[in-house]
Parts: sequence; structure tokens; C-alpha cells
Amino acid sequence: MRMTSMLGVVLTAVVLAAVAPAAPEGSAPCGHEAGETVHLRTAPSGARPALGRLRPGDAVTVLRRSGDWYHVTAGTGTGSRPAVRAGTEGWVPLRHIRPRACAPGDGRPHPPAPTPPEPLRPTARQAEAPGP
Repeated sequence: MRMTSMLGVVLTAVVLAAVAPAAPEGSAPCGHEAGETVHLRTAPSGARPALGRLRPGDAVTVLRRSGDWYHVTAGTGTGSRPAVRAGTEGWVPLRHIRPRACAPGDGRPHPPAPTPPEPLRPTARQAEAPGP
């Protein structure tokens, strides 16, 4: 009886692991990026002067939040000609900033790979039992 219930638990775990969706490779957040083209402003207001524009995918480091605005430092751009020099600080409406996903080989830390479960080993009693 005890072996039957243990086997049921193991089989349930195996089935759930097979059915659960796997996280895509490199899906852990690794900072932030511009979600669309947006002006980098000198202060948290649309009426303040723009320092330049961030393009979709441009990396930013969020320094702090003030209301509906992020104070950010511009990182590297995705295009051949960045619209804002890396290291420029400014303000961006938070609705235009999204989490950036890690990509393999990008130099950012990645979560450790899951350890595969050990194969089931027969108990001494099962090993001694005659086969079918």
C-alpha cells in the first residue's frame, strides 16, 4: 500500500512536470529598456526640455521613481547611431519602460539551470521480485 501511494506521488510529479510550460530561454529580467520611442526629459514633466530620444530596445538603468516617471540613465542603444549618449541621465514616463529579458551570452547573470530529477531506483524488494 505504501509503495503504491509513493508511486502515485512520483507519477503525478512527472506528469505535472511534462505538462507545465517551460520558461523560454533567457526570460529572466535583466534591467529595463524603452518599449517605444520616447523623449528623455530634464525633469519629470512632458513640458520640460528633451535631452534626446530613446528608441525601442534601448537599455536604461532605473535610478528611482517619482509618481508616473522614472529617473533613468541611458545605456547602450540598439541601432548603429544611438539617439542618446550612454550615461545620460533623464526622466521618462514609466509606461514607456519595460523589463528587459536576459539573452544567452549577453554577459548578464542568468538563473541557474534546473537540476534534472534523479532516475527512480528500484527498492531491494522490487529488485528481488521475479519479472513478468
